[in-house]
Amino acid sequence: MRLSIIATAITISTALTLVGCDSDSDFNKIEARTAKISYNPLVGNVSTPNNLLFSGSLDGTINLPDEAGITEVKDYQNISLVQGALDGWQLSVPFSIPLVYGDKNASYHAINDIKLDVNSMAEGVLIYKVNASGFAGNCGGVPAGVTCNIEGKLLFDTDYTATFSNGAIVVTPLKPFSPATSYMVVVTDQLKDVQGRTVATSAGYQLLSSPITVDDSATVIGLKTLTKINHDLLVGEGMTDTPIYSAVFTTQSVGNVLTKLKEIYDELATVDGTLKMEALFDTGATAENIADVYLGDSTDSFKAAKYYKTTINAPYYLSDLAPLVQTAADMNRWAQAKSDSPIAILQLLKSNADFASQVSPTSFWAQAGQAIATDPDINPDFDLVDFVAALAAAAAPGGDPDLALGMLEKSGLTGLTYQDGGEKKVDLARHLTAYNAIPAALSTATLEVDVYLPDEGLTGLTMPADGWPVVIFQHGITTLKETAAAIAPSYAAAGFAVVAIDLPYHGSRGLLKNGDGVYGLSASDSFKSAAPYANADAQVFANLGSFLSIRENLRQATADLFALRATLQAATAPSQLDGSKVHFAGQSLGSIVGVPFTALAGVNGTYALKSSALNVPGAGLAGIFQYSPSFGPLVEAGLKTNAGYVGLIAAGLGFKDTDSSTALEKFAAYEIAEPVAAKQAIDVNYPAFAEVFGSIAQTVVDGTDPLSYATLGAFTVPTILHEVVGDGSEGSGDQTIPNTVANKPLVGTEALIATLGLEGTDTTAVGSYAVRFNQGSHGSLISPAASMDVTVEMQTQLVSYAVTASAGPATVVIGNNTVIAPVM
Repeated sequence: MRLSIIATAITISTALTLVGCDSDSDFNKIEARTAKISYNPLVGNVSTPNNLLFSGSLDGTINLPDEAGITEVKDYQNISLVQGALDGWQLSVPFSIPLVYGDKNASYHAINDIKLDVNSMAEGVLIYKVNASGFAGNCGGVPAGVTCNIEGKLLFDTDYTATFSNGAIVVTPLKPFSPATSYMVVVTDQLKDVQGRTVATSAGYQLLSSPITVDDSATVIGLKTLTKINHDLLVGEGMTDTPIYSAVFTTQSVGNVLTKLKEIYDELATVDGTLKMEALFDTGATAENIADVYLGDSTDSFKAAKYYKTTINAPYYLSDLAPLVQTAADMNRWAQAKSDSPIAILQLLKSNADFASQVSPTSFWAQAGQAIATDPDINPDFDLVDFVAALAAAAAPGGDPDLALGMLEKSGLTGLTYQDGGEKKVDLARHLTAYNAIPAALSTATLEVDVYLPDEGLTGLTMPADGWPVVIFQHGITTLKETAAAIAPSYAAAGFAVVAIDLPYHGSRGLLKNGDGVYGLSASDSFKSAAPYANADAQVFANLGSFLSIRENLRQATADLFALRATLQAATAPSQLDGSKVHFAGQSLGSIVGVPFTALAGVNGTYALKSSALNVPGAGLAGIFQYSPSFGPLVEAGLKTNAGYVGLIAAGLGFKDTDSSTALEKFAAYEIAEPVAAKQAIDVNYPAFAEVFGSIAQTVVDGTDPLSYATLGAFTVPTILHEVVGDGSEGSGDQTIPNTVANKPLVGTEALIATLGLEGTDTTAVGSYAVRFNQGSHGSLISPAASMDVTVEMQTQLVSYAVTASAGPATVVIGNNTVIAPVM
């Protein structure tokens, strides 16, 4: 487990209270203490999600209090800071509204405090979809941070639910929140405890709900104004209850970066010609040879798929791939924007006199002029005079900043500074956001492409005049592109070519290859017995020590699929491949990165797909990894020994750093002296820590999670999805990607099926469907080890789906219903 930085305290998202470490004794054994909302932004007591934490942001990202101390981009590996890299809040993660108890605002005491009445949650905890002003200016001239209007009310127990847990209100989305959308969460006086007493508001919220007075500071006036606007809007919706808490939050954007890359790749492939697939090289081998080497078995039918190789040169955003500069730290890096944030530049031009000056040598104009004159990477079409005009138009009443933002976004300006008590960088981190969506290409990756073509002699087929229709196959986590040899013969027999590339850090894309041909960084640990992958570890890709790295690894993988698809459509594509008839098929992680690919590719244009086949995918990626029967125990073992978590335990037990020893050293001595008690402290507190850890991880990867793309409403490509549910016996379902996770409604394969709106089928049916298998395993598409019947049925369904989609309506053809779970 590679977990390089875990925060030693988590205070913004939730409080981690160590069991057995609460010395609070403020309770009345006769009458339980009254519960009240814990909230006072005037002293920094703000639970998330809340748009108040955008205050002071230059670049349109969440502005966490501790970010002020960040001096290096790598500091965003810290889980207490990483949400500061996001342009909005979570899409699928539950959140808590903390409570305090009694006159002293004490923490919850499980024995002596009473619980809230869950039956009052439906009337007491409400969520509205709203329009709120922000950096995108979606409310016209309304100041940033103000709620403009209410669009509608979410349905309790349909869109979300609320419960009481560990002394807090826990709000759980049952459907993902929409990307780049604002919501208002409201707690009313209808929320009761089990004795029928109303939950009280906080003193802070009570103050902010009161009229403005002459003694109020500017901050108080601002917060009172926001609170009154929210309350007035609620009254306008017919609310007669009294709000005791309200908060507005805007969710993070989804798809902006990939949409930009689609535009860029289209131009690179069709105009520049620099993104192209080289001519196919006939290796003289077949799928039989590849399967024998990599999968250990084959049949004579595999000879019908002839094996070719080629390459494409695609932009790479994660690190510099030059062999002499690769390091082990590369796995902890992530993509950053090409230029300084346009939002930051525009804000400073409005607020910083020196930056906006036309004559200062340290102004934006001086720096930009110098860059245009000397930097070949700056877009030569960026004209300062035109930009001045666009900026003036944006600043005018009712002005639209989009033109100015667009110009800056495409300019490539980066490294700008401004004066504020000294020189500061305009955009140190260059986070990828909806406002700064073009990543910096750090390298050009030469991607090896495996291509399988039908053998005309063995299949009896003749290549069409425009070439063979194509299936892009993407392999799963811990494997490599050569697993395509398992399905290529089935597609070849039906007249399809199969092309496959490796995921980042997998197969030929490992890093730090030594003189013996062994990769120092590789995620293909299913092939550890092969020399190149002896050091492989799945967590090189699924890097729990760097959540932003996970997100960008996923995004790079999807971007690579777009690059591959663009080369097939280009005029320079090999003549054996028909780029106008392309299908997608993915397995496991290949399906996961295939969801955004499918959603954004659509059925028309450069990236059009005829069909998409998603074999054993899932959603809620952090939860998938954390609660996977296969991966989960490894995650737990790693986290329980991680210095960050052990440091929390040590602090909870009262151990502190001193001149003679550290808290961790003292806890290590405690483990020797009291092994049972030390283990109990670690085990008992782990679930709370794991919950926080997983929630923050999922919030970060939400931007690339399949669930987020399934909500875009643009899933127009005919789609077949496979799930292994088993026969109901223990362990018979998918043991790698869980189909469901208890109390995690948006984690697993079923969550993805529901969000995609797919119905199940156990008979032949036209359209998009999910097919659930009562036998087999996670790897059955590739390996018949668990069930030959399932492998045959899975492959046959995928091929027939592509065949029917090519000729007319895509059709799920069920051949062997004995391996199909009945639709209930």
